[in-house]
Amino acid sequence: MTKKDLDRIREKIIEISKEYIDNGYVVFTEPKLTDTPDFLKNYQPDIIAISDKDKVVVEVKSKSTITKSSNLEEIADVVNKQNGWRFELVVTNPSEKSSEDKQELNSSEINKLFEEAALLFQLV
Repeated sequence: MTKKDLDRIREKIIEISKEYIDNGYVVFTEPKLTDTPDFLKNYQPDIIAISDKDKVVVEVKSKSTITKSSNLEEIADVVNKQNGWRFELVVTNPSEKSSEDKQELNSSEINKLFEEAALLFQLV
């Protein structure tokens, strides 16, 4: 992950957290183990947002890091199986691309991304 990716992800985490707080949620950013429900003990989400009517686990990825995140589908499935919980994936990109940020994907990688997107779309 490049510094630009990391900075953009952090900015997006702050932005999303503020939105949830503004909407009355209690928000845990990069929550500690004590703030994490038992079903997420082996995973540290970027954000957990809780209100009286809704509980959300938010993961923020950049275009270059999402392809390296092999467990997103599993995490989404675990979260969405919990009563009153939902999983939200946010993908952000750095505003400028350097040559090191560009990544060519082969057809197998592209097909895998399409399959993952279709599965995530079905969960919504």
